[in-house]
Amino acid sequence: MKNVRLASTLVAAVIGVSGAVLAQAPKTLNVTALKSQVKSKVPSALEEAIRDLKAIKVAPPCQAEFDAAVREAQAEAQACLNIDNPPPGSPFDTFNKKNAAGQQVFCDDAERTHPGKTCGDVLIADQQRFCAINAAKAKARAKSIEARCLACEQKKKELADLKARIATLEREVAACNK
Repeated sequence: MKNVRLASTLVAAVIGVSGAVLAQAPKTLNVTALKSQVKSKVPSALEEAIRDLKAIKVAPPCQAEFDAAVREAQAEAQACLNIDNPPPGSPFDTFNKKNAAGQQVFCDDAERTHPGKTCGDVLIADQQRFCAINAAKAKARAKSIEARCLACEQKKKELADLKARIATLEREVAACNK
């Protein structure tokens, strides 16, 4: 009798545990909500991408060219951070190409390996690292304009100083000829 009772208790326990496991519905990923979350973070990611460029001021002759380079860097960052049409090979592109199960696995892994972060947080951070490579190229173009402009401004100052020195020398020579 004890064996029957023990067996029935074990069966009930197994059924109870499997019932509890079965009762936990698998988590489903809402891709639309995830993409909305990512899109909501794009403005701050864009600001971060060109923050250092916005602080640079150049002389008026170079300002238009520099501003165009900053706009180009901003457009490249905007395009790179577009989850609906991401650059090939980017984390957004890889995520978008996964089927629903693959996206779910990605998000489960991302949240497990980055405690306290959402799938969207991890995805946009990965994309920002990817975009930083192209952003560095665009920033380098803008900074080369800044460097060239600063060099030109320095040459203009040197030329003005030389012209002033020439004028002084001409007056001195003229005084000698009197």
